[in-house]
Amino acid sequence: VNGPSGKGKSTLLECICGLRIPDIGLFALETTDGRTVENPKLSDFAEVAYLTQEPFLFAGSIAENVCYPFTWNPECTNDLARVRMALDKACLTNLSIETSVLSLSGGEKQRLAFARGFFSEPDIWLIDEGTSALDVQTELQLLKQLKLTNKNSIKIFVAHRPVTQQFVDQVITLE
Repeated sequence: VNGPSGKGKSTLLECICGLRIPDIGLFALETTDGRTVENPKLSDFAEVAYLTQEPFLFAGSIAENVCYPFTWNPECTNDLARVRMALDKACLTNLSIETSVLSLSGGEKQRLAFARGFFSEPDIWLIDEGTSALDVQTELQLLKQLKLTNKNSIKIFVAHRPVTQQFVDQVITLE
């Protein structure tokens, strides 16, 4: 989804994920059993990763933030492997998992939000300018990982940068 600022792109994503009810009209979801649900909370039907331009992080370690909303267990080798895999896919292999998120740059915070998604393996990704703080090369690497890793997931991007369009099947422009 692209278009000029103020045309409702972020609002559309908020309606899709159930954080906002449309002021006009409605958002409807047809379930696999044929029911139509008006203004649904999408997370009631699927695992959703919602990434915003300013990612949600809390004071804690990188590992704790990657695992969120699950609890990080440093004794669990499976958790450790999944956190490292998620950080690798998010182009964050150079960071220690014990590092505090308070020291991260804007681009590292955005990539950490992607790592959280890679960790949880959602059915649907809603990405609102989620790569805006990245250089083009890092953005390309991250989008390639996203395409390769989550082939069966639905991905909806709000993006202004043309590089993102290489990774989408359809572009919707809001005027």
